[in-house]
Amino acid sequence: MKDCNLKGTVLLGANLKKANLERAYLYGAYLKNANLENANLRGTNLRGANLRWANLKNADMQNANLVRADLMHAEIKNTRLEGANLKMADGLRPDQLAEAHIDTKTILPS
Repeated sequence: MKDCNLKGTVLLGANLKKANLERAYLYGAYLKNANLENANLRGTNLRGANLRWANLKNADMQNANLVRADLMHAEIKNTRLEGANLKMADGLRPDQLAEAHIDTKTILPS
């Protein structure tokens, strides 16, 4: 599903474990409770996506656009967020970020 357009798609509780969604367009997608463990989400546009309670453990989200994404209670342990844009992301706590991989290019919520 690399480079696919899933804008606004409802994927409530979907099992996308190990899915290749590199550079996918998931603007405003509803991914609440979705399993994205070990998924490839490099460069994916998740702007405004609902990722509440989503399992993003070990996912590769380098350079992903997560502007205004809802990450409340999302599991991001060992998630690669290097270069990701988390500007105005909602519900992201410091303890969540402490378990993820970020770098100086990661744009954190203000």
